[in-house]
Amino acid sequence: MGRQVNFWMTALDEANFVARLRRDDAVWTPAVLELGGRPAMRELDDWRPTDAGQRLILTRRVDWEFLEYRDIATSQISGGSFLPCTAVGTGASPAFEWNHCVRGEDFIQRGRIYFKTDWLEAGSVHVKGDESTRWFDRIANWIRRNGKPSHEPRHYMMPNAARLAASNEMRLTILDSRA
Repeated sequence: MGRQVNFWMTALDEANFVARLRRDDAVWTPAVLELGGRPAMRELDDWRPTDAGQRLILTRRVDWEFLEYRDIATSQISGGSFLPCTAVGTGASPAFEWNHCVRGEDFIQRGRIYFKTDWLEAGSVHVKGDESTRWFDRIANWIRRNGKPSHEPRHYMMPNAARLAASNEMRLTILDSRA
């Protein structure tokens, strides 16, 4: 189970979101690494927006030592196509995932933040701690307060994206519009 908030952001909207994350002394690492890779703490000053999208794990600096990762060498789904990798932010990690918006000349594809609230270990379901859940809720509420609700539930248009959509300069899409 988990919680998520979906949004459309321009690079300017992302910069404002990162400014909010800095107030919590957040750091980041890629969500998926090559198999055997290990997460490295990166500062938000080192992060750059990209129109191609990114998938990051965010946590507060004080929680970095609790960030968990898992090597996934084989697929547990039979018949599926699978690339071995190291997944970051697994288990009890006090972190959340940020899937960035993909942007093109005339579209912005939806992004999201996602917080996995529980995990399975040794046949039992465990729930993440209250403080990491409250942190995610504060970040999600910032998006809700600063964004404009969309006709889609739990979807928000951040200010610059909403302005571009209202002036018909950008289409706000849910799925990949490059195809």
